[in-house]
Amino acid sequence: MTRITIPRETPYVVRLLNCQILSNPKPVFEFRHPKKNLNESNERYISLTFECGQDCTVHGFAGFFESVLYDDITMSIHPEHHSPDLISWFPLVFPLDKPIQVSGSERITVHLWRCTASREVWYEWAVTQPSCSKLHNAAGRAYKIGL
Repeated sequence: MTRITIPRETPYVVRLLNCQILSNPKPVFEFRHPKKNLNESNERYISLTFECGQDCTVHGFAGFFESVLYDDITMSIHPEHHSPDLISWFPLVFPLDKPIQVSGSERITVHLWRCTASREVWYEWAVTQPSCSKLHNAAGRAYKIGL
């Protein structure tokens, strides 16, 4: 059993009910299986900028999942094309240690890393706009997924 040591640096699988989605989801990481090159790294990095258009307090970011299983057979928890009757999967929420105040005219930039070690995977994240947060879950200190 994984013990949560730093709650605000741990991503959570959450059914989003009491929240406000401030912007449309954006693509983050893509994986193709099987890999053509087995030596290709599964580490990833992306920087995303969102416009929310309203004054708000950002407590974290939600990550959604889509998968093409075969041809036109898909599975998705993306809000705009959620698979019918799929009730066992929920978004992954990346919390912020300190909520960030955002005015309607400001943009929000978040950086997300998918990191790997020989037998572990973890995510790291940080906000750099409109203000800077700390790097959350650096080196997987709060949460790692064992392989």
